[in-house]
Amino acid sequence: MASPSRPGPIQAIVGEDTYLAEEALERVLAVAIGADRREALQVFYGDEKKWEDVLGSARTGSLFVSRRAILVRRADLLKYANAPDDG
Repeated sequence: MASPSRPGPIQAIVGEDTYLAEEALERVLAVAIGADRREALQVFYGDEKKWEDVLGSARTGSLFVSRRAILVRRADLLKYANAPDDG
């Protein structure tokens, strides 16, 4: 059986079925960074962070792992630091 190819640098997993989305996420992470994710996986939540936080993390390397993944949950809620208030 052939090994799965490495995912591209950006993956979007969208859909209403959270079970299927989590399964797809697990497959992508397993191929991208493997099973030991302590230092390799960084998780952001769109309602708590800004795009600048995600981009800053993506631009920063790691001394501890050669491959990393940045997971953004609720990405539709990310805002820019200088964006006007919606209210």
